[in-house]
Amino acid sequence: GLDADTLARTVQLPAELAEHPWLQPFYGTVPWSVRAIYNGYLGWFEGNSSTLFPIASATRAQRLLALAGGADAVLAEAEAQLPADPQWAAELADLVRAASPDSVPVAAELKARALRMLAEVTPNPNARNWYLTDALELEQRITTGPSPISAERVAFAQGFPIAGVLRSMAVNLDPERSAGVNERVVLVFPDQGVQYAVHVRHQVAVIDALPSVPEDESVVVTVPATEWLALMTGQRGFPLALADGTVQVSGGMADTAKLLRFLALFRQE
Repeated sequence: GLDADTLARTVQLPAELAEHPWLQPFYGTVPWSVRAIYNGYLGWFEGNSSTLFPIASATRAQRLLALAGGADAVLAEAEAQLPADPQWAAELADLVRAASPDSVPVAAELKARALRMLAEVTPNPNARNWYLTDALELEQRITTGPSPISAERVAFAQGFPIAGVLRSMAVNLDPERSAGVNERVVLVFPDQGVQYAVHVRHQVAVIDALPSVPEDESVVVTVPATEWLALMTGQRGFPLALADGTVQVSGGMADTAKLLRFLALFRQE
């Protein structure tokens, strides 16, 4: 069978569909969709055995760079190819950036120019935005990352069921902090009439809905769902919430200390 790259270059819409004004690639593209379908059905492995355990990408780049005569030679070729083939120029710049740290600034500047050229000719807004944003990052004119957690974002999220908020805890568990931890906390949200167990074990957070609170549960926390998100994002501090009764913990100070240690296992994002 064909691999994903070959399929993406082979599959085309019939002319009557490809030329239809409502089916132009203004959001996705046929090659992107082909790759997504391939990955969905077959996963990442395309049947080429040499890709099962490939060498590190940086090592591959260094070896290819050596074969090509070094970073300067590859950058010169990328510069020469830029006017006619900006895609190839961008890929050559990537090779240098991966293999030769000393040449990264020059390669980044060259790739930024290549991406801007690609952005000028693509009809796809998503591709254009990616090209231009990546170029700005390479030029160090912008930095991207998680948006700051604002009170407005917290207030918006407070309108959603607490189950969605709790699911985010699983991906925010810090693997280093949670190494060797096997702890469980039950969270009761009286304003939504639900309760959940959060169990950290083997550096994984497992979150389960409970029909009721088990009688032998060691740490049970009762807190309004509307307050939980503010607490988990640092918009409100746990000491104050404990002091004013917003957060109630069974078992007194010992369990309160356990709760604070437990919550410290998670990143605030």
